[in-house]
Parts: sequence; structure tokens; C-alpha cells
Amino acid sequence: MSSFINTNMASLNTQRNLSASQAALHTSIQRLSSGMRVNSAKDDAAGMAIASRMDSQIRGQTVAMRNANDAISFSQTADGALSKIGDNLQRMRELAVQAANGTNGSDDRVSLNTEFAQLQSEIQRVTSNTQFNGVNVLNGGAQTFQVGSGTSSDNQITIQGLDLTSKASATQIAAGNANPETKASVALATKTFLALGATVDTTTGAGTLGGTATQADLDAFTAATAETGARALAAAASAFKAAGGTIAADGSLASSASPTTAENNAKSAFTTAGAPTQSNILDQASATDALTKIDAALKEVNTESIKHGANQNRFTAVIATLQVSSENQTAARSRIMDTDFASETATMARGQILQQAGMAMLAQANQLPNGVMALLR
Repeated sequence: MSSFINTNMASLNTQRNLSASQAALHTSIQRLSSGMRVNSAKDDAAGMAIASRMDSQIRGQTVAMRNANDAISFSQTADGALSKIGDNLQRMRELAVQAANGTNGSDDRVSLNTEFAQLQSEIQRVTSNTQFNGVNVLNGGAQTFQVGSGTSSDNQITIQGLDLTSKASATQIAAGNANPETKASVALATKTFLALGATVDTTTGAGTLGGTATQADLDAFTAATAETGARALAAAASAFKAAGGTIAADGSLASSASPTTAENNAKSAFTTAGAPTQSNILDQASATDALTKIDAALKEVNTESIKHGANQNRFTAVIATLQVSSENQTAARSRIMDTDFASETATMARGQILQQAGMAMLAQANQLPNGVMALLR
């Protein structure tokens, strides 16, 4: 076997192995001290990329669970308000049934109507002012909740409520708020529609296309006269204009210099049309009419309450699904990123032994060139 002094191959080999065992030992110490198997991209580049995507989904799902809980709270707020509206309607119904009884005199019905009117006002107040984080929950607005970590439509759920604040809703009609839109706006809508060459029935107030009017114009006119009593206003305004009167820019009716009987009658009809229809129980007929309106309102409130109850159950299911998904993805991410202490401590012990053995062998390898001295004696 050849002997060399300038090149100690045994020492070089030992140094290389010692460097490798030292790097492995440092990696084990880093993993054990941080608790992370992947501390930088060099540890597992593909694993870090996969774990990063999983982390985005897990964080997004955590926020989505909070969003779903917000949706439940939103529906609970609406459901609570509807419950109280229903209670008020039930009490109003009791009062109406009592007022419909023939043994009650006018004074008795006035007393009953006092409470009846106060309950009406409370229903109007609740429907207009029940809010969740500044959003009215009973005005029929669509609320979209983000219940997933992605951007596709199946990561969102939209709640569409019924507008109980609308003057055309059964609840508001029972509460005595069946007013049409302002007379001026109905008159102007009628004037605009007629100016296009269309026609408005002077009896029913229904619009018919004609002249340059388009379907969009008809739809706009229909929407402007959709409230209770607005059709009567449109019919009267149309009759007034047909009789020679004019509709001013502010929506008021301006009689001609010599108004005819038809013109005067139309103007009078417009003045009285669409008057507020405050439900009351001051006589038997009114009490019976109130019962009909209240029954319709109770049906409307019950239907809306059922929808909100179903929404709460759905969002509860959404949260449960998100929890399972988040749990499973967290476990998958853990298998990629987290340190297995049982395995890593064994690896560290092996590295420590290799370090000690490497240092000892390096000392021995460095002594090998001394053997050449025996040849030189």
C-alpha cells in the first residue's frame, strides 16, 4: 500500500462524512427546537408549496365559519323581530274579534281601538328599524354571505327576504300603512307615460303601450303605480288630463281656464284617491275587515319566519361541513410541516453518535502520516 504525506485520503473521507453527519444533526436540532419539519424551502420545496396552499384554505375556512355564524345571527335577529310582530298581530286579532261582537258599544270599540292603533304603530316601527350591524333585516334586501375560502359562486349563499316594510306587504297593510306613493310622483309618472303617446285607463289606471312608448316605459309606469291606491290616482290623473286639465312640473293638477264637470270630477277623484287606509276596529264592519288583513299578515310573517329558521339550519350545516374540512386539511398540513418528535429524536441521537465517532476517526486519520517517519529512521 502506498504512503503519502501531502494527501491524507482517510482524513478527507472522514471530514466529508463528519460534515454530512454534522449537517444532519443541525437539521434535527432545528426541527426539534421549532417543532416544524419544514423550516425553509430547502427542507421540502414541494411540501412547503402544498402546505402553503392548504394554509390559505384553512385560514379562509376559519373566516368562512365566522361568516356563517354572522348569517345565523342575522337570521336570528330577523326571526326574533318576526316573532314579536306575530305576537302583536295575534293581540290585534284578539281585539278585532272582541270589537266584532255586537254587544260592544261605540265607546267600548274606541277603547279597544286605542290599543289596536298602538300595536299597529309598533309593527311599523319594528319592521322599519330592526337592524343587524346597520343593515335592515326586514326590508327585503338580498344579503350574500361568503361561506367558503374560494371565489366561485358555490362559496357564497344569498338570503333573499320579503320586504315587510313595503306599503304593499300584508303586514304593513294590517299595520295601517297601505298608502300609495306620493300623489305628485304618481301624477308625474302618468304625465310622462301619456306624453309618449301611451294610454292610461281612466277607470282602472292600467297602462297600455302606444306612440313611442316602449316596454321599458310601460314597466316603469307599472312600477310607479304598483302601491295600493296608486292605480286610482293614475286613473284620476289620466281622466283629468283627458278632460282638458294639465299636470304641472311639480306633479300638481292645474285646472283649465274654464274647467268642465268631467275635469272637476277627475280632480276631485284625484284628491280623494289613495288616501291612507288606517285599519281600525271602530265598528263591526271595520273589525271584520281588520281580521281579514291580520290573517293575511300572520301568514306572511309565518312564511318569512319559516324561511329564516331554515336558513339558520342550513348555515349550521355549513359550519359543520367547514369544521370537518378544516380539521382534515389541518391534519394533512401537519403531516407535511410538523416534526415527528419520536422519529426526529432518534435521528438526532444517531447524528450525535456519528459526530462523536467522526471526530474520533478524524483524529486517527490525522495520525496516519506519522507512519512514514518509521520508514525514514
